[in-house]
Amino acid sequence: MKKKAKSPSKRSLMNEFFNDNFLKPFDFYSFKVKGPKGPSANFSETKTLYKLDLECPGYKPADVLVELEGNRLYISACQSSQQEEKDSNYIFQERSSSSFSRAFTLPEDAKLDSVACKMQDGLLKIKIKKQKTRSRKKQKLTVMES
Repeated sequence: MKKKAKSPSKRSLMNEFFNDNFLKPFDFYSFKVKGPKGPSANFSETKTLYKLDLECPGYKPADVLVELEGNRLYISACQSSQQEEKDSNYIFQERSSSSFSRAFTLPEDAKLDSVACKMQDGLLKIKIKKQKTRSRKKQKLTVMES
């Protein structure tokens, strides 16, 4: 005599439905950092300017590229090193490289033609002056009937 298979409970069916695979199609909304994260950044503001400090230990100013496109600030860096030792019977050679890239959207009142960059002790310091914004006028629009 065959034993009747036990049907799954409602709870186990719900757990199976809401497992990790349920959210898989929405994974592009995830805020998890995958892979190596870029350098730490601190963004602050004063009355007259914005400050962005980016930790770049081991990078030289020549390794770092800062670009401004519209109101987006792009920072990338790449470095590589090679070490070689030669002896009569022994050769040692080691290579390494590292890179990162970060992008920041600047506030509307950032004065894009006055951005200053400075590298000091492995810290990239970027200062962006604020421009005086004109007060935006509130305007009523009439909705026309078609």
